[in-house]
Amino acid sequence: MRHSRAPARQRYNPRVRPAPSTAAFLRNPVGRYLRGRRFLMAFPSPRLQVVVGWGLVARADAEELAAVLRGQHAGLPRHASLTDLRALVSIDASGLATLADAISAIAPVDAQITRRAAVVRPPGTAGMAVAGFWQVVEPGYPTRVFTDAPAALRWLGHPARRVEPDLAAWTALADPNGSQLLDRVRDALVDAPTCALADVARALAVSVRTLQRQLRIGGTSFRREVEVARIRVAQQLLDDPERPIKSVAARVGMSQAAFSTCFRRMTGVAPTTWRAQRAAQAPRSRRAPTVAAG
Repeated sequence: MRHSRAPARQRYNPRVRPAPSTAAFLRNPVGRYLRGRRFLMAFPSPRLQVVVGWGLVARADAEELAAVLRGQHAGLPRHASLTDLRALVSIDASGLATLADAISAIAPVDAQITRRAAVVRPPGTAGMAVAGFWQVVEPGYPTRVFTDAPAALRWLGHPARRVEPDLAAWTALADPNGSQLLDRVRDALVDAPTCALADVARALAVSVRTLQRQLRIGGTSFRREVEVARIRVAQQLLDDPERPIKSVAARVGMSQAAFSTCFRRMTGVAPTTWRAQRAAQAPRSRRAPTVAAG
């Protein structure tokens, strides 16, 4: 069956529509997006394909994306490809192998429709895995790995000022209620309770405005989540009876006075009282720290 190319007059459009099915998306992808469990693929223009991936990617998630990749055909528009993986937490070895097999299988067709591909990797070990993956896999067209989206878009020949702000919107399409984003915010803040709003937004590959909006949808705020994260970290540190309260406060980025006030407001007791209560409970059980609702 012969597939017609998308009309050249179609222009970049960030307001992509959901495709009714994978088959419909592959037949006519321009102006549409396809959402999977851990990825979103969009064609905001005939000249640009965007793939956003996030979270903990298991083999089943990789197989879902691989099935879409295998369905691509020579009738698709010839385009550049941007893969934004800044929100990727990890991908297991079997998932990487699944994607490698899929890319190798479609290489002859993919080389006809893809001019070049840029990959924006996440930080940490997940980023190392992504970078290593693209050093081994040979897709049949120029591919480069970047640490930021603007540089990747410039290399692809697309204006970063137009495309980059929409990456957050496409990520939000995958999680309209913000539940996954909220979990990621909480994980990020527990790891680094002194992070600023802009730092967390950058780490999660969303704009500050999108992050604030999704937190509101989730019934919370960044300030509230920072306080909760600080108290959770503090509760863990207070389990060490040798650690001074002043040291605990400094670890979560607060003065001792401010920390004591915040701790009492969030838990209902002073840090010293909470530590004493935990010590009394220790012989019976050592429960995970929990911030009281407040």
